[in-house]
Amino acid sequence: MRERVVWIDVAKGLGIVAVVVGHVSHGRTGAWLVAKEAVTLFHMPLFFLLSGLVARPLAPLTGAARRARSLLLPYLSFFLLLVGVVVAEQAAAGGPLTLWRTLWAAVLGGPYLYGYFGPFWFVTCLWAALVAWDAAARVAAPRSAGMAALAGLALAAALLLQSAPPGPRVPFSLDAVPLAFAWIWAGGWLAEERIASRGVLAAALAVAAICGGLALAGWEFSFDMRGGDYGPPGAGLALAWALAVLTMRGARLLARVRGLGPALASLGRASLVVLFLHHAIQVMLARRGVPPGALVAVAVALPWAAHLALSRSPLLALAFLGRAPARPSIAARAAA
Repeated sequence: MRERVVWIDVAKGLGIVAVVVGHVSHGRTGAWLVAKEAVTLFHMPLFFLLSGLVARPLAPLTGAARRARSLLLPYLSFFLLLVGVVVAEQAAAGGPLTLWRTLWAAVLGGPYLYGYFGPFWFVTCLWAALVAWDAAARVAAPRSAGMAALAGLALAAALLLQSAPPGPRVPFSLDAVPLAFAWIWAGGWLAEERIASRGVLAAALAVAAICGGLALAGWEFSFDMRGGDYGPPGAGLALAWALAVLTMRGARLLARVRGLGPALASLGRASLVVLFLHHAIQVMLARRGVPPGALVAVAVALPWAAHLALSRSPLLALAFLGRAPARPSIAARAAA
């Protein structure tokens, strides 16, 4: 179990670096454009798959509450923190304040988020998908044929939404929940033994090779869960799965590398803080002409350091990391 947790954290570390690279590369050309187009093909599916890999079904109300503490409470805390930053910047510039507009965006979430808050959509989508998964687990075991059928229906709904004409924006990116639910099921289906199997590795390599050939033949692959763009029907989803699986296989190897493995695992444990803060940091520094390579480094390092600092305070860890205060041991309670 210890080894499994380490490589999962390493995979999160690789994934969050990919997220930062994707945002820093936005609007750039050359190698940075290639990097953006590559990482966006799989980085968000990777996080949903990893969530499904470690999730355990909870009673719906219990699950909603616990997952709200671990996801929505940090969402609110970091949102209010960045609202303060935005208001301070606007006041210093002498321009109009957009406090109420920004707070209203927090209420609606998802596609209504903009600027520093854009990456926040993932958190509410993940929370809703996990709550739906908890509810589904009451009627079908997570790895049963019944749950597979529910995941298939969710996937079909996601593809229908992709093909539908553009409609009104959906609060909290709830229109991405069907696909997120399917990814969570797929992560649970993979589990530790399948991730390690040669068959899954061969399938992932074959899918990646086939999609690479299709790309050379002129197919255009893209993936944007927030925007409802899943690439060529079927092929885009298959490629996202394959690249995420290959990333997980790479994480299993990197977890054994002295120095690098523990560092990536530590970064993976800080991935939620990096998600919340990296975009604001890189936008502020980009305005000052900081080059993209340095933007990636700083936008990863500062939130990582913030996570380590927040972990030292039980109160701050609860508010910003969603971490419940440690309960005293039985021996400690007895001694008291």
